[in-house]
Amino acid sequence: MKKNKLPNIVTTAILTVIVVITWIVLDVLRIFMVKPSPVVPAEVLKPISAKFDTTSLDTLEGRIFFEKGEVLMPLSIPQESPLPEESPLPEESPLPEETASPTETATPIPQESPFLP
Repeated sequence: MKKNKLPNIVTTAILTVIVVITWIVLDVLRIFMVKPSPVVPAEVLKPISAKFDTTSLDTLEGRIFFEKGEVLMPLSIPQESPLPEESPLPEESPLPEETASPTETATPIPQESPFLP
């Protein structure tokens, strides 16, 4: 038995119709999905004047310019941090001093530290 084969022109026509329909569908989707371009005011679109403005140059000459070393930056004053509250000293151990280890004895906390302002 011999199979009937579609002619090449029919195959090409079917593929062309599929491509055209896909193209139309994608273009319609693109139209609905794309955001419109933003509206630009007319004053922004106005062309720039090519006239040389000498008054602006004259005002620039009258301004004061500082060199890099002449500008003094204001120093930030550090805010004083609140001092920690003094904690009560631990009570001495009821044990006699001979049996107490050096870690159990209380040492006074220095009241002033050289690191605090």
